[in-house]
Amino acid sequence: MVLKFNTIFAPILTDKEMTNTKLTQLETTFYWNEDTIEYFKVESINQSKEETIEKIKLFVELECYLEDGENAQDLINDLIKKISI
Repeated sequence: MVLKFNTIFAPILTDKEMTNTKLTQLETTFYWNEDTIEYFKVESINQSKEETIEKIKLFVELECYLEDGENAQDLINDLIKKISI
């Protein structure tokens, strides 16, 4: 009995090739309630950037529901960007 194996060869990239390879990341658009954005804008005026970011993290963890392919850090980053801090 002779066994045959199908072998798939993947190219091995050198460090230089890996550095020059650009991965394209799809940008996801998140839609926020205007009241949420306004709330965090006011909070960012009344407290430090670090305190505002901590409140945003807590908000995302407790109040946001992640959909397929989303992660909490993406939502946190997007909300921070929306309130311009």
